[in-house]
Amino acid sequence: MEIRNFVTFKKISETKSFTKAAVLLGYAQSTLTNHIDQIESHYGSRVFERLGRQLILTPLGERLYEESTELIKIYERILHLNDAVSFQGPLRIGAEESIALYKLKGLFLNYRALYPDLEIVLVNEPYSELKKMLLDGAIDIIYIIDKMVTDSNLVSYVISDEKMVFVYSPEYRLKRKEQVIEKPRVVLTRKGGTYREILQAYLSQKKISHEIVMEAGSVELVKQNLILGMGVSYLPLVSVIKEVEEGSLIYEEVPVDLTNRVYAQMVIHQNKIITEPLAALMNLTKATI
Repeated sequence: MEIRNFVTFKKISETKSFTKAAVLLGYAQSTLTNHIDQIESHYGSRVFERLGRQLILTPLGERLYEESTELIKIYERILHLNDAVSFQGPLRIGAEESIALYKLKGLFLNYRALYPDLEIVLVNEPYSELKKMLLDGAIDIIYIIDKMVTDSNLVSYVISDEKMVFVYSPEYRLKRKEQVIEKPRVVLTRKGGTYREILQAYLSQKKISHEIVMEAGSVELVKQNLILGMGVSYLPLVSVIKEVEEGSLIYEEVPVDLTNRVYAQMVIHQNKIITEPLAALMNLTKATI
């Protein structure tokens, strides 16, 4: 027997009519009769009896109705298994500190309103680490502020073109102007990061004699030390705009060539299956950032 036999039996049991069940199921009435004949042939006993115009379940029919109801529930769950999996978490998101703190603040709150029951796992690492995790399938999507992604295994969507600037405190600028500090003092971001790479390449190309006074593992630590007058660093303008507006930091625009352009991007693996929740996150990102 097939599952359709039990679907037919259940519908006839609920409507108490072959005719009504045939209309609801879209079958000819003869097809429904054939389905019930197959069931009764299998069990060697009737599942319905007619008393006048009434269609009544036999004891076997009553037991079969209970069991077939459970069977069809399981069958429906199996049919829609992919939909259920698509809506289950966790959704694993990788984000560099600079974009997570300064561009994605409202994104996850708004997304949470769309999927209140979906677990979100947020991984904060530099792009070099996030790229490995994305290629390995350990995370679903990443957000970065970096040079344009060129890996053929990845698909990048540009969110915005980011301005990079030299940043320092008013106190540091005054000391440089008065030559209290003779050569630039540089505060570096973490090793392996693009901002550090571009800054060091710039200093080398321009042959600028400088002193490295600190290396900090996070943009926030770099900023705090810049505010204290430790030196100058190279950061996305979006990451320091608040401090610039408050007057605790000032910035200087940097001449940019095509090799040093930096973009806010969301990136997925080219073979990634785009579930409905992931598609919703990507669309929300494009619409709000």
